[in-house]
Amino acid sequence: MRLKPTKAVHLLAVCLLAFTVAGCQQAAHSPQAQAGTIDVSTWNFSGADILQLNGEWLFYWDQLLSPATLPSANNEQVISVPGMWNNQPHPNDSTRAIGPTGNATYVLKVSGLAQDTPQLAVQVPPVASAYELFWFQDGDPLPTEPLMQRGIVHPTHPVPKWTPDVVTLPKTHGDSTLMIRMSNQHFGQGGF
Repeated sequence: MRLKPTKAVHLLAVCLLAFTVAGCQQAAHSPQAQAGTIDVSTWNFSGADILQLNGEWLFYWDQLLSPATLPSANNEQVISVPGMWNNQPHPNDSTRAIGPTGNATYVLKVSGLAQDTPQLAVQVPPVASAYELFWFQDGDPLPTEPLMQRGIVHPTHPVPKWTPDVVTLPKTHGDSTLMIRMSNQHFGQGGF
C-alpha cells in the first residue's frame, strides 16, 4: 500500500520497516521505548520523518490479554522490539528460553500526544504470526474488538497471514496504549 505525499497521515512505524512510504524517512534522533513507554511529547509530527516504536515493550508470555484484562495481568516482562521472542527468558524459569511457538501480548504506552496531534497510523511489516492490534486512550471506554486483525489469533490453532499493513488509529491525546496479541504455532521465529 502506498500513501501519496499529500495525505495528512503521519506514521508511527512498528519495527523492521522499509521506509519508502510517501517519501518519508527514518529520524536520526527519535524517542525510544523504555520499560514499555515511549514519550512523544517532543516529536514533530508535522515533519516528514517516521517515528519508529522500537525499544523496550512490555511482554506477557502465554497470555492473550484484552484491554479489559491488561490491568490485572501478571508475569510482566520487557522485550526488545524489533526482535523475535525465541530467546526471551521464560517468566517461570529464567534458566530456559520460551522458544518459537506460543502466545504473547505486547504493550506499548504512548505518552505525550497533544490535542493538536494529527491523525496517526501504524505501519506493520509482514509478520509470520497471527496478530490483533488494539489502540485505546487511558480513561476512555476500552475496545472489545481489535482495530486490526491479521490471521486468526487462537491459543492452540492460530492461522497466520503474512501481509504488511497500514492502519489509521482513532484520534487520541494524552496517554494511549498500543497492544498487540500474537499467536505462533507454525514458524521457527515468534514475535516481531
